Amino acid sequence: MKRKEKKRSAPVSARINTEPWPSKLNGWAEQWQWWILSAIVTAFVILAGLSFDPKPFVGGDNANYVLLSQALASNKGMTEIWTPGEVYNTLYPFGFPLLLAPVSLLRTAYPWYKLIPFLSALAGLAMLWLILRRQGALLAAAVTALCAVNPVILDYSHWVLSELSFMAFLLLAVWLMMRWEEKEDKVTFVLLILATAFTNHIRSSGIALLAGLVVYLFIKRKFRAAMALFIGFVLLSIPWALRNRAAGSGLSYLDWLLVRDPYQVESGNVTILELLQRVWYNARLYFGHIIPQALFPHGEPGGSTGPGLLGFLLTGLPMLAGIIVRLVKKSSPCDWCIFFYFGLMLLWPSSWTDVRFALPVLPFFIMYLFQGYRALAGVISKNLRPYLAGLLFLVLFSASLVSSAASWGSNLDMQSAYRKGDHLAGYDPAWRSFFTAAEWVNINTQENSIVVSRKPSLFYLSAQRKTFCYPFTANRDSVLKVIDRADYVMVEPVSGTGQKYLIPAIQPLLDKRYKIIYAQGDPPTYVLQVIK
Repeated sequence: MKRKEKKRSAPVSARINTEPWPSKLNGWAEQWQWWILSAIVTAFVILAGLSFDPKPFVGGDNANYVLLSQALASNKGMTEIWTPGEVYNTLYPFGFPLLLAPVSLLRTAYPWYKLIPFLSALAGLAMLWLILRRQGALLAAAVTALCAVNPVILDYSHWVLSELSFMAFLLLAVWLMMRWEEKEDKVTFVLLILATAFTNHIRSSGIALLAGLVVYLFIKRKFRAAMALFIGFVLLSIPWALRNRAAGSGLSYLDWLLVRDPYQVESGNVTILELLQRVWYNARLYFGHIIPQALFPHGEPGGSTGPGLLGFLLTGLPMLAGIIVRLVKKSSPCDWCIFFYFGLMLLWPSSWTDVRFALPVLPFFIMYLFQGYRALAGVISKNLRPYLAGLLFLVLFSASLVSSAASWGSNLDMQSAYRKGDHLAGYDPAWRSFFTAAEWVNINTQENSIVVSRKPSLFYLSAQRKTFCYPFTANRDSVLKVIDRADYVMVEPVSGTGQKYLIPAIQPLLDKRYKIIYAQGDPPTYVLQVIK
């Protein structure tokens, strides 16, 4: 009796030739997936080089991170070396300054700090690929490619900010969770606890990652694992929490979350009704403007009507449909993490609502958009799914690439001017005026001088003088009492708070308590000496 031969599966190439073109395309993606990933990474490196800006970002957080890393490197702990006295930082977690610390130890020039967010973006793309590859190489290729050409991600790959590092570790934690579900080994679970805790030490909004993973484990009825993850996270977070409580300087993230107006802290905390109004307002901003603008860079701004409504219908609604379908049908760890993270986005003070908060989870928003359009197409006809997905990819890819290409020429001119010695190339006139005045202060004042500045850490980078900001209050006496501790006061044209709080307090006392010793730039920046 002859033994039956075991039926062998046909090779990938043979299967591809006999399948319809959507499956054929997915087969090719599976076969050449690592070459595709290499091409995506290469494209990202080239585009990041074309959009690279060696100068400091003018938001101020980047300078805080750099100076905190310098404090760590000089064995001063997480202290604000730019502030008079010994002030312990409690606002920023130590994770991102710790990642920057090796650059500070080497005492290299400022542009080298930008290597950290760039490498974080590369690591994030790799982790995103590994996570989505489980759902098919074609989906992984599409979403990762869109992230690689996205103008927001490209911009933040050269700003020394924590968002991309947060994204990389968040994706790492999600991948470790998926890996642990397959193997259920102790080493992977310990790495998961460490990655989850460190993500929270990069940005305090990492608490959403913990909430999402714990809820997911409870849904899967893995109660012991959920409790172990929670306890491990808490134990690794207690030392930093105790340190902040002992330091007791400044407001914590929770304090900022509950404050009514971050620019007028004395206005008090929000009520329940105001918090609900904030959630509604932020939802309109994110779904009607910020997220559509991040996905379709040429989309016009808007609120809840006009272009905002169009943006919601084209992106926000399908994206919501995508995440709801995934949560109801078959949720993954990332779905619950994004669910809780987006809740934090909606609770954040509206005056700080920005694409920065959405950036770490932007890859998942792109994925949900695909899932949403796929679900909507399936309602009409299942045969439409691949065609609609292909069209959506082409539209998003083209919009991102065209938007990035629009700035390549001017950016290359800026890079050339920077290399030739103009280290302020590319700044608008107001910021050129600010940094020029800071450099003048560095040359013309004593090293122990104290200066009032609207952007203390950015000012310190150029002036190397201790500095602090004036209080945001309309109470003139309160402003004068604080700034009289300084030797000099800078009045800069880079923020409206100077016109609102600082100038009304000091203008009546010019030549009595304050003397103008510098006034240059267009618009001008003023340096006033405090007459003791």
